[in-house]
Amino acid sequence: MKTTIKSSQAAVRTPLGMNRELERDLCTRNHITKPLLALVRFTKSLEAREGKQTFFDKLFPNAKIVRVKNRRHQSMDAIYNWEPGKGSGLRGAVENKMFTLRNCQALRNRYRLVVGTLESELIKRVEQKEIKMLSVAAGSARAVFDACYGHRDKIHLLTLFDNDPTAATAAEATASELGIPAKAVTGDAFQILEHTDSLKEQDIIEVIGLIDYLDDHSVRRLFTDLKKLLKKDGVIITSHIHPNEEIEFVRTVANWDASMQYRDAQAFALLLRSCGFRHAELIQEPHGIHTVAILEA
Repeated sequence: MKTTIKSSQAAVRTPLGMNRELERDLCTRNHITKPLLALVRFTKSLEAREGKQTFFDKLFPNAKIVRVKNRRHQSMDAIYNWEPGKGSGLRGAVENKMFTLRNCQALRNRYRLVVGTLESELIKRVEQKEIKMLSVAAGSARAVFDACYGHRDKIHLLTLFDNDPTAATAAEATASELGIPAKAVTGDAFQILEHTDSLKEQDIIEVIGLIDYLDDHSVRRLFTDLKKLLKKDGVIITSHIHPNEEIEFVRTVANWDASMQYRDAQAFALLLRSCGFRHAELIQEPHGIHTVAILEA
């Protein structure tokens, strides 16, 4: 497998609202995360004793969305939609610090890179009459819509595949509002080949955030199936999270699933190589927490 590694440098403009350049602020360090960790641990101990909602969740409702809806599209959207200086007073100051942690910045950077990468692949296919796209574990599919919006006249069909019927249906409704031809399909990603007749011959398959929760065997199994749905010159856009100094904070404060598989960039590249891809282009966001990959089968 030929591998190309790039660093993200340029800003990425997104049509649907996230029009800021890639975030590189390194000011949030342990002097912020350690006190917040202590506060959350204390309030969680009170909750365990009294069976009540934590003081932390009552005081910081925006952060609560991330904690309660962890791994779901609502928590991702809360981070994507955050704007610096959004709150006021103590609540605003603490939430501003939380939502500007390097992991939050990196997640928004990943979003921008995914939008830019998808748009580049759409532009390469500008001469095609019709483009077929598949988003696996689509969630709200906001990044996909951001990329497709300016090219919606070229999209034949965008399939939104998710195991959550509520998320898939809501995403389909958003696509309709934006004028993007889309269809929601509910199902298990590991049974996606059951839908081969309707999903075959995809130009672009996007699967972002899912392999962060899969072991190596499951990743290889998933990509083996997805390659069968690609056109000969089709691509898969994916991403992965790397080990970083905020892991404990993310698990404790954000209540993020402890089953996340943190692989470093080299391990990620080796895993992709073992999946049998002909070429992989890897783009790492400025904090080095997320890498986006463009894979050619």
